[in-house]
Amino acid sequence: MKYGLKANIINLNTNSYAEEKETKYQSKIIDCSIGINPFGFFKELRNNFANIPDEMINNYPESITYFKKDIINFWIDLFELKEDNILLGDGSIDIIYKINKLFLSSNSKVLGYSPQFPDYIDDVKSYDGIYDYQLMLSKNNYKFMLEPFLIKLKKDYKLIYLDNPNNPTGQVIPISYIEKIVKKAKSLGICVIVDEAYGDFMNKRNSAVSLIEKYNNVFVLRTLSKGLGLAGLRGGYLITSIKLSNYYRKISNPYSMNSIARYLASKALKNTSFIEDCKKKIRELKSELIESLNKMIVLHTDLNVPIMTIKHPNPEIDLEEELLKHNILSISGRKFIGLDKSFVRLRIPAKINPLLEAFIKIENSI
Repeated sequence: MKYGLKANIINLNTNSYAEEKETKYQSKIIDCSIGINPFGFFKELRNNFANIPDEMINNYPESITYFKKDIINFWIDLFELKEDNILLGDGSIDIIYKINKLFLSSNSKVLGYSPQFPDYIDDVKSYDGIYDYQLMLSKNNYKFMLEPFLIKLKKDYKLIYLDNPNNPTGQVIPISYIEKIVKKAKSLGICVIVDEAYGDFMNKRNSAVSLIEKYNNVFVLRTLSKGLGLAGLRGGYLITSIKLSNYYRKISNPYSMNSIARYLASKALKNTSFIEDCKKKIRELKSELIESLNKMIVLHTDLNVPIMTIKHPNPEIDLEEELLKHNILSISGRKFIGLDKSFVRLRIPAKINPLLEAFIKIENSI
């Protein structure tokens, strides 16, 4: 019995990789699959746990505004935000769902570029919407190309979705490209979502927050889960024009992002040296991995971003399974449009040697 469920939900085949994984290697596994900061969060944050006041747990979080003030201070060198420019969410994925709720219905068309974050695509399809995309090509080593995207951008799209840095490749799209897309989209009456989940790992001046003052058709998403290392707190925030934020509030929960998450995120956001130190370490480890590979193909990526995509030269090889034989957990390319089982998405681990050794053994078997 289907109990009145929507037909498109019943028939929806999701492609999310955000699911619990169990393997026979569980006790030995090195998890390079989940998109977090491999170095955790700055340890002094623990000192604030004991200082959480009782009323922060007992009361609803609606009256807690200091986190928004800290967000304003964080971005002050790019744009002087107002509190009404900022909306909070239970992770950036929660904000994605709400933006789609604002715009999408049956047959709504969204333009993205692929491969990119599959959970966004799944949510578009949950509205019986149409996800269209500009494919990044192997001849360009899967680098984002601006001109083909601009040519494809037409008036019949309801939304544009850009993840920057890109998931799964870890490449960074220049802000000049983002602005050209936003400018054309504005001329066509289309809003643009710029999902900066991994944005803490790119140069701050490459953020689309710098476009908010000039363009009122941009949604910029940030999360606590990646650079700040606070995925378990489930927090994120949206920066957009005041006009769009007023519409967003109509369908949002006023209690989004719990009080403890706001309190700890406020402390974490002020510690900019932590993320800079993490970027330096990631760059070193990622460079070491890339330099060690002789036969694998590394897709275009930015060295500061902890995720990357690697391809086995034999398209018949399931690289996820090969890595699992060596106790390395990764994300199969099958989860992403335009990739296949010979690709994996990896998140750089804090200790790189087991991953290096796994690839040495895999390459030796070729």
